[in-house]
Amino acid sequence: MNDETEHKFRGLDLVSDAVNAKPVNDRCLDEFKAMLENDFEKGLCNEVPGVNHAETMKEMESILREMQLIAQCPELSSKNTGAIGGAYSSGKSCFINSFLDSGSEEGLLAEGITPVTVIPSYVICGKTSRIKGISFQDGVFDISPETYKSLKHDFVSRTFTFDLNRLVSYTTVLSPMKGEYFKNICLIDTPGYDAAASGNTERDFENARRYIKEAKFLIWLIKIGAGTIPKSDIAFLRKIGMFGLNADYPLYIVASRAEDKNASDRKKILDMFEKTLNENRISYAGISAYDSMTGEMHEHRKKDLFQFFSEHNKPSEKHAELNKTLHEVFKRYIEEVHAKDDEEKLIREKVKKIMWAASEVISSDDSVSGRIEEGLNYLFNYFNPKKKDERLKIIRETRGNFFACLKKFCQAHGLNIDKTPY
Repeated sequence: MNDETEHKFRGLDLVSDAVNAKPVNDRCLDEFKAMLENDFEKGLCNEVPGVNHAETMKEMESILREMQLIAQCPELSSKNTGAIGGAYSSGKSCFINSFLDSGSEEGLLAEGITPVTVIPSYVICGKTSRIKGISFQDGVFDISPETYKSLKHDFVSRTFTFDLNRLVSYTTVLSPMKGEYFKNICLIDTPGYDAAASGNTERDFENARRYIKEAKFLIWLIKIGAGTIPKSDIAFLRKIGMFGLNADYPLYIVASRAEDKNASDRKKILDMFEKTLNENRISYAGISAYDSMTGEMHEHRKKDLFQFFSEHNKPSEKHAELNKTLHEVFKRYIEEVHAKDDEEKLIREKVKKIMWAASEVISSDDSVSGRIEEGLNYLFNYFNPKKKDERLKIIRETRGNFFACLKKFCQAHGLNIDKTPY
């Protein structure tokens, strides 16, 4: 059997496994989904106008997605998530492979000088190596290392007549890693992007943004041969609007393929990186020139790469994080109800003044005065302060149900619920 035929058989097996994969059976997850669709989207969003419902739905869906990830891959429940980002062929997969101890000198993740990563991967420190795929129907299935390494752009374009990302949403990769740096970290290997992309690669751009925004920190790779930080990279970081622009989301820069330059050139290039970041007012935790083939750092600014990893290598408090997001969403609705009530009180006062003024100059024509009085009374009663209490009751009941469901889910999956701020 030649390589091309073997690739096709692997592709067919992957499609079959993905289509037949069964979703994780989780009652709390199903309950949260149902409440999101019925109580929140169809109920609360219509009950309280004035809130940016599209934005709150995104936040609620992010909670649901985090719950799905935990249900599909329990090892993620206590991990701090960091994204590995960068343009095509910046060396992201090779970078992650340098931290894995998969028992193979070639590493688990596919590498190449052309665009490689098709499907985002969550890479997690584990005792043994195991790769799982998550299908479009949230089904979970095993992927062999050989098939997984085949998931490159060129393999996918030759083997499939459809977008594979529509069938396999993402993968999870467990592999032994250095515990002192990665025991409590999950690294997301995101698809690369190209500013001039088209076709499937254009979707990669959106996928990269989506998965990067899920992370708590971002490591951004730039080939050292570029000599500077490309304008497209700066534009990408600004478009995300988080890493390097918000103190809560640290950014670390890696000049990859450091072996391509000598010590003097590496120093000059890192100086140029610093200058570009400072000129664009992008903050950074550090910069390292890194050789993924040997795992060696040749030069760094501020914190070195492994110091940065060590700082983030601590268990996350998923329940507290999800609770906080949930609290912020419902806080917005409560604030909107109070603001709406204040506005309606002002309108009632103005209508009341109009009613007093009208009573003094009203027409002697009973039919006219009756219609005016009826209209003003309707307007006065329309802005009824009881609406505030009714709306707040709905919000609090809905919020309570969501919090209770989230708590049950976290308890079922062994998450710490003691440190809950709300």
